[in-house]
Amino acid sequence: MLAAVNRALEKNGVQAFDQVADGQAATQILQSNLGGGGGTPIPSIRPSIFTADPDLQTSQSEIATAGAERLITRNLTVSATFLFAHGVRLSRTRNVNLPPPVALTLGNAQSLGIPNPLPQQLGRLVFPPTRLSSQYDDIYQWENHASSVYKGLSLSVNRRLANEIEFAGSYTISKAIDDASDFDEQPENSYLIRAERALSSNDQRHRFVLSGTFDLPFGDEEEGKKTSGPMAKVFGNIEAAPILIIGSGGPINALTGFDANRSGAIPLASRPLNFGRNSLLTPTQVQFDLRVLKFFKVGERGKLDFVVESFNILNHTNVVSLNQLFGPDSSPISRFATPNKASISRRLRFSVDFEF
Repeated sequence: MLAAVNRALEKNGVQAFDQVADGQAATQILQSNLGGGGGTPIPSIRPSIFTADPDLQTSQSEIATAGAERLITRNLTVSATFLFAHGVRLSRTRNVNLPPPVALTLGNAQSLGIPNPLPQQLGRLVFPPTRLSSQYDDIYQWENHASSVYKGLSLSVNRRLANEIEFAGSYTISKAIDDASDFDEQPENSYLIRAERALSSNDQRHRFVLSGTFDLPFGDEEEGKKTSGPMAKVFGNIEAAPILIIGSGGPINALTGFDANRSGAIPLASRPLNFGRNSLLTPTQVQFDLRVLKFFKVGERGKLDFVVESFNILNHTNVVSLNQLFGPDSSPISRFATPNKASISRRLRFSVDFEF
């Protein structure tokens, strides 16, 4: 939010502005400046500015929830909770200086300033090179006309601590829909906002979590029971806390990789032909962590703890991002929709604590 305010204040056309070039013009500028930026504005490029909607209002959410819980045994409960959330007046950025788009054909390509249209441009709605205000190229307006809807059902079971064992498990099925997931997300077509309505970037359809803590059943120094035997000496006074998380993958927005419809959107917003917003999906996520602690009594009140914490102990490759760039042709590049980023691999952490 502060980043949006900062851009609107700094790059308002008076304090500062942006100049954007692409294609051959960008190449010439880089070559003339030896790969760096110029120190003065370029007269041939109209400035682009950031503004804030004069009707900007505070975002808000409407939330409704219903739940039920039942005691199965003295230490075991089950529950079900339904959550509905409606977000309104959410932030997005939109270029408000664009004239209505025109379907690009070989016949009108020259007049639209695209003499050599690429396959991903033909048949697409593109914006003419003219602007509503000839003083500027792009006017990026921060506004809060986006909205979202979330519906989720959670089922859970909980066993409170008894006999040195406790656990909790939950499963959530949900769906999140919006037309902008962040303040700097721009629509592909400013005149067709409804086409942006799709799965939210934060959507996760299924999520299962199982966690617990327990002591190994060998010895019990804290209860004053004297341990005996090799098993008790090796495995006595050990506490374990595992947690397993399994979840659906997240949506990824496919992009052409260039400004195919000449919207001037930054970040890029042009999707491949026949692709909806956030239409790609990362694989299922699996994370299993384990914390094991063994303690030794020191005097009457002291305890020396040796702790081993493992993260992603199964070393499962949890893909969090895909190559979202389709390319300029009618067929995608070979790396399109393939994994390009994963979360942490297996990690171990050791520590020693003294309690007194």
